[in-house]
Amino acid sequence: MYMYIFVLFIILLNGILNGKKRKVFVISSFALIILVAALRKYTVGIDLAEHYASRFTAIANLSWEQIPTFYMIHTYDFGFLIFDKLLGYISDNPQIFIIATSVIIYGSVARYIYRHSENVVMETFLFFTSFTMMMYLNIIAQALAIAILLFALDYLASKKYAMYALIVLLAALIHSSALICLGFIPLTFLPNKRKYIIRYIILLLVLLLGLDEIVNFLTKTVFQQYAYYFESGSYHGSGISISFNSLFQISMHIITILIAVIFMKRGGVFDESRLTISEHRKRSFFSKTYHLSNIPQFTTNFLLYMSISAAVFRILAYQSYIITRMGFYFYFFSFTLLSRATRSIRNASNKRIITGFIYIYMLIMFFIFYKSAGVNSYGVLPYQFFWQ
Repeated sequence: MYMYIFVLFIILLNGILNGKKRKVFVISSFALIILVAALRKYTVGIDLAEHYASRFTAIANLSWEQIPTFYMIHTYDFGFLIFDKLLGYISDNPQIFIIATSVIIYGSVARYIYRHSENVVMETFLFFTSFTMMMYLNIIAQALAIAILLFALDYLASKKYAMYALIVLLAALIHSSALICLGFIPLTFLPNKRKYIIRYIILLLVLLLGLDEIVNFLTKTVFQQYAYYFESGSYHGSGISISFNSLFQISMHIITILIAVIFMKRGGVFDESRLTISEHRKRSFFSKTYHLSNIPQFTTNFLLYMSISAAVFRILAYQSYIITRMGFYFYFFSFTLLSRATRSIRNASNKRIITGFIYIYMLIMFFIFYKSAGVNSYGVLPYQFFWQ
């Protein structure tokens, strides 16, 4: 029952002890997260218990000739079926599926945070306390697509758009909703000017007004595997009800946007076209230092537009739950922006206050909604090891 609280405690303790050592903190923290995810029982996660585990065994035992028929009958994307079939050569035991997907998903998140976060402790903390870690235990196919996208982001930051688009198409073979990530490319060109931000928000509002028609068109053409959600009248097709938990999810992105605009605009950080993250280490035998990494980063403008998008997708969930599934590709950018924004605050007193507020606020919200999110939203409580 308290497994996730224990992991959160270790992450915070690790941040105190190793927070200034990027690689040490990220590897040790996510090694624990991967271990907890990989050793969970197939009952931990609503979708895992309902279909991923049983269908993996079925797919593993199919012949290659039967795969197309299975694809026509079920809602899995073709690439995900191929992934399951190849993994089935190792074993048809669902635990192999759980281990492999845990390593890929959380290993990819760890790599992204290490390469792109300006505050690895805060971003890992936000990833966990926002329940994103729990969510990935449940939405496994889409989480795999997100994991592939996280690798593609290196090319997006480097402006290698063709390679980025190619990898996004690969992710779409696992979960076709990843096609929405092709829309990230034009957002890299938008400047941080009031008129552009207003126009972008208006565009999103227009999409909101025409949401029913847009969703109906997409589910009949691009995302056909979601059509039955709406036809059956299931909760996926209806909007979520207003709750304190849903308002908390929206508030994370609103707070991020406000902190970024207030503090980073003053410092002129929005005007930086490209940022890099570098780390220096001393060799164990020699005393000279060297660059561990020098990686192209996203502009703060891009992160701001992505955070605005994330907030809008959270709000759109009140009209249709399925829209929040599209938003999963946007949400983690708010963590990156917030990590960068807090680090850019020049006044030491303001920095302590804002940083302290974020940690306290997220901890309070985590403990308030820990049980309801873990049980009702994702089905990851109670936690059980696979041998239990």
